[in-house]
Amino acid sequence: MAETPQPVLMLLALHVDSMLPMPYLFWRVRRLAQTMQRQPGILKIHRWLSRRSLLIISWWQDGAAAEAWLNHPEQRRMLQWTGARPKLGLWIELYEPMAESIHLRARGMPQVAAEERESSSGH
Repeated sequence: MAETPQPVLMLLALHVDSMLPMPYLFWRVRRLAQTMQRQPGILKIHRWLSRRSLLIISWWQDGAAAEAWLNHPEQRRMLQWTGARPKLGLWIELYEPMAESIHLRARGMPQVAAEERESSSGH
């Protein structure tokens, strides 16, 4: 039996030392999320803003779709742009949820992915 691809959670976080660039960064991250929304394999996106951080939390169909986004020209431009600014910190993390968390419908997990995992496990 072929293994069903695991959905992947991607966390993209941008942190700044000062509030001054936040309005510009808000729109830049918003544009990045809009581009991300149009990519094949994207399941769900949530943007989050705090005083000095901007986050994009996204669910992807599988690791290949998430990796494809990391190589997308818009994502590469963001990495280059933030790398040239020492007061900005950008990091990206990928997570594959454990089977138990998928079975329990991990909070925020796309409904489609949770239902596919349950049907393939026979529950």
